[in-house]
Parts: sequence; C-alpha cells; structure tokens
Amino acid sequence: MKAPLFDFPSYQYEVEDWEFKKKGLLNRINKSKFIRTKFQTFETDRQTCEKSYVRYFEQFLNPELTEFCEEAHVTCSMTDAWCVRYSKGDQQIIHNHRGWGFSGVLYVEYDPKVHTQKSQELLYRLIYFQNFQNTSH
Repeated sequence: MKAPLFDFPSYQYEVEDWEFKKKGLLNRINKSKFIRTKFQTFETDRQTCEKSYVRYFEQFLNPELTEFCEEAHVTCSMTDAWCVRYSKGDQQIIHNHRGWGFSGVLYVEYDPKVHTQKSQELLYRLIYFQNFQNTSH
C-alpha cells in the first residue's frame, strides 16, 4: 500500500490592494541589479539586494503574513527576501530552503491566461521569502 510519509501543507493568499502595491513593488524591483551566473538558469538580485526587501515586505505583506501565522498557528519573522526573473526557457531546479522555517513565493507578474500549469513558457518574476523563522515553542 502506498501512503504518504510526510504532510506538507500549502497556504495561498491574495494580497490586499494588489494593483496599488504592485506598482510600488515593480518600481522597487526595476531599480535592482539582476545577475545571471553560470550556475543559474534565471536572473536574480539575491546577491546584490543585500536583504533590502525584508522590512519592506514585512510591512507590504503584513495582513497576509498575519493571516498565515494565525492559520498555521505559528509566529514567525522574515529573515530574507529577493527577486527572481525568468524568461522563456529559464527554469528553477528542485531544491529546498533548509529543514526549518517557512518559505513563500509572491508571483508579481502572473497572468492566468499565459501562466497555466501546462505552460512551458513561464514569463514571470518571483519574490522568494526564505526562512521565515518559526518562533513558536
């Protein structure tokens, strides 16, 4: 009999006032310096942003982070955040963000007409929120 060994819950939220917040967010992202290394099949500002997004996103996403903490019965704080930009043919390899805490993704330029599950041409920007530190005891 096949049975799951681990249960990994997933949470999804819509950002309040998204269209307004999206404009400010894209303005900030567009000022970032993106790089592509020989080890990456995408562009990112992770090496250049110096965690400058962390406090911004904690405020920007406060209602959604609060809802997550209440729903998941945890307390947490954001410790890292960066932007990733994909073009046609780019991809992300399977990976994890350590064995503790939480990770999140914010799709900034998501278009349901283009970005379907079957789509091979994902053209979007992702914000990775890595290592929400679980402060629950």
